[in-house]
Amino acid sequence: MLRLFWSAFALACGVTQAFSAPPTPPDDSGSAPMRFEGRREGPVESCGANCRIWISAVGYITADTPREFEAFAKDPNVRGAVLALDSDGGSVLGTLALGRAIRGLDIITTIGRTVT
Repeated sequence: MLRLFWSAFALACGVTQAFSAPPTPPDDSGSAPMRFEGRREGPVESCGANCRIWISAVGYITADTPREFEAFAKDPNVRGAVLALDSDGGSVLGTLALGRAIRGLDIITTIGRTVT
C-alpha cells in the first residue's frame, strides 16, 4: 500500500512539473557594458521633496566604465548619493578606477537591482 502511495505521489509530481510554466530565460542585462542612470522614488506627488534618489549601475565593468561614470558624475546631485551596483564583474583595472572615482565623490554603494 505504501509503495502505491509513493508511486502515485511521484507521478503527480511529474505531471505537475510537466504542465508548469516554461522556465523564464535568464536576465543577461549584466553582460552589457555598465550604464548609469539616476533614479527617483516616486511618484513625486506621494513623497514630494522627500523623494529618495539613487544611481543605478547595471552591467559588466569595462576599461571605459570609469570614464563613463566620471562623465555621468558631472551632475551636482551625484556627490554623496547612493549607488546600487548590479554587475557580474569585469575588468579589474576598470573596477579599481571606478572605485577611486566613487570614493572621491563620497558615494555610498550597495549591491542590488532597481526594480521598476
